[in-house]
Amino acid sequence: MCRDHTVLLDVPLGLTHRQVLSWRTSFDSPYATAYHPWIDMSSSEDQRDTLIRINPSAFAAGIIAERERRLGVQHGPANQLAVGALRVGDDVPADRHDELHLAGVNVFLPERDGIRLTGARTLSRRPSLRQLSVARLMIVLRLTLVREMQWAVFEPSNRELWAEVRRLVHALLTRLFEAGAFRGTTTEEAFFVRCDASTMTRNDLDNGRLVCLVGVAPAEPVEYVILEIALTATSNVRVEVRG
Repeated sequence: MCRDHTVLLDVPLGLTHRQVLSWRTSFDSPYATAYHPWIDMSSSEDQRDTLIRINPSAFAAGIIAERERRLGVQHGPANQLAVGALRVGDDVPADRHDELHLAGVNVFLPERDGIRLTGARTLSRRPSLRQLSVARLMIVLRLTLVREMQWAVFEPSNRELWAEVRRLVHALLTRLFEAGAFRGTTTEEAFFVRCDASTMTRNDLDNGRLVCLVGVAPAEPVEYVILEIALTATSNVRVEVRG
């Protein structure tokens, strides 16, 4: 599955509650989300009596796009209304909703003011990447770091380069901290950057490989997420989420 995007999946129509839970076990990825149930909306602006059934991921995509455009990728799309939705195709009782939520299936529920998306979880089994906002933030971080670090692949891996990498990554994370991407009142609480002899083995040094460790505390209440930035002797930049 591509790590540069998030796939929005629809729970198939006609499944029982147990079948939905069984279907969900087929996935384990921070780059995928699942939505349930399907939603009815009017086929035109003037006719509420003629309804069409729409896949829930279509509403989720609109909610995610609006939320990220307005507030940034670090803010999850949960507890948002599905504009234009009139009713859900299947009623999900409270006990089943709780079970689906724990399984990572994001449910639309009818409330007084409309139909609301109640979850913002991925299909990852890794606790640090179960929140969609955290997974999306990691995508942005990884792509940004890969782009910003391209210049360094042509430099010799020495203490001067390590210091410059620390400075560049720290400056990038500071901008994100100031935009509200991380929690904490200071940059020391929000993230750390390590790029020195402690982050590289003798084999790394002998082969011209630079390794920088970055830890961030996303705005969502999870533990630090650790990323490893590696510059290889073959002029590649690789950024991976560890753990």
